[in-house]
Amino acid sequence: MKKHGQALLYAVFALTAVLLSVAAVWAAKNGYIPFISVLTPERDEFAYETDDKILQDLLDEGDVSATQQNEYDKYISSLPAFEGVLADTYVSGETVICIDTEYTDFTENGNKKMPAPTAEYAIPAGYSCTGAADGVLLLNRGGKYGYFLETGYWLTSPVYTEAYAFSGGVAVVKTDGRYGVVDSEGNLIIPAVFDGISDMDGSGLTAYKRGNGYIRIVFAKK
Repeated sequence: MKKHGQALLYAVFALTAVLLSVAAVWAAKNGYIPFISVLTPERDEFAYETDDKILQDLLDEGDVSATQQNEYDKYISSLPAFEGVLADTYVSGETVICIDTEYTDFTENGNKKMPAPTAEYAIPAGYSCTGAADGVLLLNRGGKYGYFLETGYWLTSPVYTEAYAFSGGVAVVKTDGRYGVVDSEGNLIIPAVFDGISDMDGSGLTAYKRGNGYIRIVFAKK
């Protein structure tokens, strides 16, 4: 009889524990115990109110550094608004780089690789030639690209992780994870602060920056 009484007592204790656990879960779900929650807070990935909020999230997640964003802001603020006559080709000393603040449509062209060379050229030892056009060779060594002239001189040092064909006197290049533009004299005329830049399209380029969107950079005659 004593054993049956102990078993009954254990059963009552077990049932009580189960009932208390169920009650605690119910209370937590319904907010009666504020410091206990069995629900994982959900993050709405698309609950952005402004572009600033998107940019701040990118900064928080490490996708865009504050330094890179400051470089971008500084460059964009230095560009004059487009006025005057467009130039189809960038010519150093004769062309002004502007920003078109009123464009409503643009064609975003994909970057074009330089065509494969059709002849043998004398190039520096250790480099491979991956493209050639208009007397300019695209050389590569260890994943770094540079433009080399057929006459035997570097147009740009081999420092770019990506490099594309010249169009309209300019070429899109990539360094430090960002895209910029060099001219036919090897100058970086648009700093590498963008997440994407199209090839020359008519008289300008379409550039993209996460958190800021698309802008239109145009070339105008002085």
